[in-house]
Amino acid sequence: MADDGGNRDGATAAVRDPSLCCAHLHGEIKGAGDSREDLDSISSLPDVILQQILSCIETEEAIRTSVLSRRWRHVWPGTPSISFVWPTNRILDADSIDKTLARYTSRKMMSFHIDVDMMSSLTHVSRWIELAMSRKAENLTLELSCHPCEANYIIPDFFYTNSYVKQLSLHLYFTDLIPRCSVSWSSLKQLFLSACNLSDESIANILSGCPILESLTLEVCKELLVLDLSKSPRLTVLEINCYTWLTDSMQIVGPHIHNLRLENSQSGCTLLDVSSLTEASLDIRFDSYNELFKADFLQAFALEQLDKLQNVEKLTLGENFLKVLSLTHYRLEHLSPLPMFKAKVLTLETTISPYVIPGIIVVLENSPELKKLTLIHKRLDGFIPEEVFDNYLGLRALNLFQGMTVGNYSENRVLKSKEVALFIEFMLNHTQTLGKLVLRLEGCLQGRGFDELVQIVPTLSRANNVSIVIS
Repeated sequence: MADDGGNRDGATAAVRDPSLCCAHLHGEIKGAGDSREDLDSISSLPDVILQQILSCIETEEAIRTSVLSRRWRHVWPGTPSISFVWPTNRILDADSIDKTLARYTSRKMMSFHIDVDMMSSLTHVSRWIELAMSRKAENLTLELSCHPCEANYIIPDFFYTNSYVKQLSLHLYFTDLIPRCSVSWSSLKQLFLSACNLSDESIANILSGCPILESLTLEVCKELLVLDLSKSPRLTVLEINCYTWLTDSMQIVGPHIHNLRLENSQSGCTLLDVSSLTEASLDIRFDSYNELFKADFLQAFALEQLDKLQNVEKLTLGENFLKVLSLTHYRLEHLSPLPMFKAKVLTLETTISPYVIPGIIVVLENSPELKKLTLIHKRLDGFIPEEVFDNYLGLRALNLFQGMTVGNYSENRVLKSKEVALFIEFMLNHTQTLGKLVLRLEGCLQGRGFDELVQIVPTLSRANNVSIVIS
């Protein structure tokens, strides 16, 4: 019995976590040398478990398992998930997808994901969607990697009536998402819309047909001017990502939103009502290649957004937002002071740079209830370069760093341990109630810098009565 149990270790692990054995399958298919015993132990599992395992990989790879043995020949057609994702090692044309779906036998589909990359395939999309809907797919993803407008593709009316889908992701390459009928997605809880042309009326129609929607993500959606979520009481999570070339400013009415993640373009999003917010993340995206820096507008805009977040308990600010806040240092001397924030947890996603220090100080000095501060050293796409700030400051004869000993900081340069320690001191000197500071410094320190910082941290911790954790 002990030997028998040992031979089934791989099978037992697969039941606990189906994804663990995907590597074994890839190895066997490619002749990479996985042991025959491992494959045999997996093969002894019931079809339903094998099909769950195959759902962790793309359908094209799942089909290739049919060559492993006679046991595997008819396993993949019953997998609960179908995925055709471009790019693969070959282009998936419409005929090959049709042939694959013709062999698919599962009556219940959990997930259907298709990325259409060929213009000729667009005429088949509606039929594929209809198949997924007929199999009651709960997670549906449609990506159009070719421009559908050139093929005059219109999303069919039947698509807008679906009582089974719970998660829906549409990446439409800037085609219109304008239902010509009423929408009824009665089970939908998560909706992700990317590169869609949306009118105010169309999003209102969509939302009215999603009575239990909980999460909405809009990524680079054009033509939407007012996002009114006041009639969606169960919608509590909202994420919006805007690219810089989207010139329209969106107004957001979200009285029931608890969690907001907002990456603004320089046109910004106006927060009209977010009175229920408890958690928020803000940043600004910038295209340094062809975009003017609207510094004066962004300063006023950043202060307006912060004014709407004074009751938020968890706040995350990105590098560009902090840089713009640094410029408000001069405006605040002539304006009413910022309101006091109720944030107890603050996360800063930024490189360590003097250009963000004044902005950090503005936030810390107005957060009297702050208990935990996390710094994640990272650089995202769409950041505002140093030279853009230097040009702005130089034209106005302003010195952003007056009175600060900032060291020899430079963006995209690996730092020394003493420079990071100095940055930590800046933050600690502007907090009164902080209990814990977490620093995630991947790739930030040069040479033995991390070990040196580890030696410095206890002194800073004792001096400020703050627990400091670095990684």
